[in-house]
Amino acid sequence: LHTQKEFIDDYAKCASLALEAGAPVIEINLSCPNLHSGSVLCYDVQLSAQICKAVKNAIGDTPLIIKIGYYQDEKVLRNLIVETNKYIDGIAAINTVKGDIDDLQLKKPWMRSLTSSGVCGNYIKPYGIDMVSRLFKIRNEWKMNYAILGIGGVITASDYEDYIVAGADVVQSGT
Repeated sequence: LHTQKEFIDDYAKCASLALEAGAPVIEINLSCPNLHSGSVLCYDVQLSAQICKAVKNAIGDTPLIIKIGYYQDEKVLRNLIVETNKYIDGIAAINTVKGDIDDLQLKKPWMRSLTSSGVCGNYIKPYGIDMVSRLFKIRNEWKMNYAILGIGGVITASDYEDYIVAGADVVQSGT
């Protein structure tokens, strides 16, 4: 196991290596890995802010995007934005939604200990749209300046349009 400082430093080192390789933008995934507590990293606002600060110190003026998961608790989402806003240039929402694995036929021998995993695809589109709408509302309320990247269940041109209408500046499809 790593110390918290080593964990934070790993993010900064990885960002530095990506920058050295020519990346014009750095995105850090705060919605993965899952923490030992069973939670997702982006729900730990203070640790996420420390990671953002370390990465921003490592990459300087290079734009920084954070990828986050779905927030049921609006207060935690707002706290994350307050604590990370000075370091970030964009928020990518969302990664996956946690789902239970209860079909043993889907579990390979090396996966037997997993009880949940991230669900992606069209199933999560309503969660992605909701997060983009909320990020757009917060950005406007607080007159902040971060880009919103809409992700989750983008399969058709209509899905793209739904994210744009919800407030996304750009839309990504990856699964």
